[in-house]
Amino acid sequence: MDRQAQLTKPLGSLGRLESLSVQLAGIFGTERPSPQGKTVIVAAGDHGVVAQGVTGYPQEVTAQMVLN
Repeated sequence: MDRQAQLTKPLGSLGRLESLSVQLAGIFGTERPSPQGKTVIVAAGDHGVVAQGVTGYPQEVTAQMVLN
């Protein structure tokens, strides 16, 4: 967490990403971990925004939009 406090950004501004970076640093045993096998995870959801009327698309197309 010491390294996070030294970065040019408000502490906590990256949310969960900050705690994940600390966890990865602990797992790899270095302040700047560099995982060899890269992975991209895409997570999406409409979380009720359709019911609130703040999206121009129906809930039925959420999965297809993610695939795009």
